[in-house]
Amino acid sequence: QKISYKSEAFNCQFYPSCSNYCSLAIKESGPLYGTIIGLDRITRCNPSALYYHKKIDGSYKDEDGRLIDYVRPNYYHKGNKSEILSIILAIIPGMGKIYSGRIYDGIYGSLNLLLLLQARSFAKENQNKKMADIFGLTSMIFYTSDIYGSWRATKYYQPKKKKNL
Repeated sequence: QKISYKSEAFNCQFYPSCSNYCSLAIKESGPLYGTIIGLDRITRCNPSALYYHKKIDGSYKDEDGRLIDYVRPNYYHKGNKSEILSIILAIIPGMGKIYSGRIYDGIYGSLNLLLLLQARSFAKENQNKKMADIFGLTSMIFYTSDIYGSWRATKYYQPKKKKNL
């Protein structure tokens, strides 16, 4: 935070900032579930965030124009996508988010496969059990956050339905 708040290049595009969001998520939901919620936000904090925020007609902080995204959203647009199906599709990392229409978030979420492959590599070589455990646990937490993020994207981040005239 000391670096990012003093630099325009590193300033978070979201309000609250990603670090504050993670802190709030842990405070409100406990360490495990809060970490999962926070990691979903970190996955969503990518160059496509503004595009998706515009697509859902999201709100912006007046003072600095950052994208408002609370831990517990107080609004959402019910789309035609199934929350249950997004969770089922999330068995394959990133697919639930892709189904919900957030293709770039799905691509970022699918990078979790790299952690899983690295954990498998360490375990297979049987040389470094600690590293296998660390990568495996990290992968499982990111995987769980991807499933949560798939549900959240389907529930809260759908574009408004166009009214028929």
